Order: sequence, then structure tokens, then C-alpha cells
Amino acid sequence: TYPISVTGWSAALDRPRFDDRRRRGPTSAPVRPWTSVLSPGLKFRFELYFSGNPTGTVEASVASRIPATGRESARGLGDTVELRASASTSGVLGMFATVEDEMSSFVDARSGASVFATNIVRRSGLMTPYKLRVTKTSFEGRGFARVVDQKDERRRQVATRLPERTLDPLSLIAWVRSLQLEPNERAVAHTLDIRTLLRVDIVSRGRTPPSTLPSLATALGIEKGDLELLEGTMTRVNRFGEPVKGKEPYTFRAWVSADSRRIPVIMETNIWVGTLRLILAGYDPPRESAGVSVDPSER
Repeated sequence: TYPISVTGWSAALDRPRFDDRRRRGPTSAPVRPWTSVLSPGLKFRFELYFSGNPTGTVEASVASRIPATGRESARGLGDTVELRASASTSGVLGMFATVEDEMSSFVDARSGASVFATNIVRRSGLMTPYKLRVTKTSFEGRGFARVVDQKDERRRQVATRLPERTLDPLSLIAWVRSLQLEPNERAVAHTLDIRTLLRVDIVSRGRTPPSTLPSLATALGIEKGDLELLEGTMTRVNRFGEPVKGKEPYTFRAWVSADSRRIPVIMETNIWVGTLRLILAGYDPPRESAGVSVDPSER
């Protein structure tokens, strides 16, 4: 169905007489563009609870939009959006270990595809397998990523194949915020947690209220009936999409406001040692919606 461009031996090589039996990656479609929820200035603060006990704080924000330079534009690259997050432990967990986690992520401003991510973890206390861990992940497109993971003095670099548009953990949370699903409608994405590939399955349960509503949600004009429940599982898989044997999936739930702000009010996940729960404690709207002028470079 296409014109012959090669002849002779080259033509024979162009049409081999054997079946290609190489295993391919998962056939799931890449996530749809979702960056409409990424407005510079947007910031959330959460109180972190572990098994019902106050444990620490978490902050996440949309830092800025970075225009592509002339060289990047010539390579076909577009603007990027920088996401930032930080977390620190205290309370009960602080008796055993103090953990400070800083994350940054750069995603394509049009598609939301992850471009580069950094995760810096500092630990101190009794239960500290390492003091400093720095992980840098470069998503090089077409399902390929390079990971440099350094624990104290030990450094490891790996290259891995991934499903197309695999998200880093920080942009995954932002992607979940962006989902506007009908009840029982599902969405699928993949995320790379350091060197672990996870398939994330999300299903909407419609407007389902939580047992209690944070006081800040009420102050923001959010009622129980205004919250959409998103349930999900995170399954460890290999690059062919097959679940890894012996690894139980994680489960999580998120209550997100059904209005255009898509505010995550409560998020919780079950891990092997208990339940982590994040409750909204602070919210800064995007600069434009707050009546603050935005620098042209961040538009």
C-alpha cells in the first residue's frame, strides 16, 4: 500500500519472512491532556495523619509556567509547568524518624507528560536506613526514562522502558485532580515511583460525602454533597503491564470538590503498616482568580 523505496537485498530486509515475536509494552492509551488545572499560584496545605494520629504536614503548589527557549522551540519542545511539594513528619512518627521530603516536577504545558522530576529525602532519628536520598528522573519521551538514585554515598543509575506518558508521583496527584468522570467511569495511568512502575486505576463513585467535613471546606463554600469520591488502586507491574507476583496493590480514596476548582479535601491510602490520611488545612487560589496580575512569562 506504499511505494517501493528500496530494491534488491534492501527490499528483502524491508519485508522479513519471519514473525516478530518480541514482547511489547502495555497497549493502554496514554493519559489525555490534563493541564487545565495547573494555574500558577495554586497551593494546597494538608495535615497528615497516620492511623488517626497527627503525623506531619504536606504542601503542594503550581510554582510557575516556564516558556520554551529558542533552542527548545526549534527541537519541537513547548512550555513546561513546574510543580512543587514538601512534606515533614512530626508527632508519633517523629519519635522514631524525622523525614523531610522535597519534590519538584516539570510537565509539558500542553499534554501534562512528565519531563523531569527530582525527589530529595532527608532522614534522621532511630529508624534511618540512610540520611540523604536524591532521585532524579528524566523522562525522555517514547516510553523511556533515566533514573539516577543516590543514597548517601551509594549511587545507582538505570535506564528503563515505560508506557507512553508515564507520570511522576507529583504530577500523578495533579492528574487525579483533573479527572471529571461520570459515576462508575474509569481512568488508567502509570507512574514511576523511583524505580518502581505502578499502574493506577481510578473509578468515580459520584457525589459521595465523607463521614466528616474539614472546617476549611465549609469556609470555602463546599458542602458534603459537593464532593466527588474517586477510588483507586496502585498495582506494581512490569513494563509489559503484568502485575508483579507477591506484591499486594495499594488502595486510596480522594474526595474532590465537584466545581471547577477541583479542590482535594480529603485523601487517604492504605499501606502495610496502617492508613495515611491527608486533610485540607490551607488553600491559595491561582493568581489570576485571586485578582493578582500574572507575569507574561507565566501565562
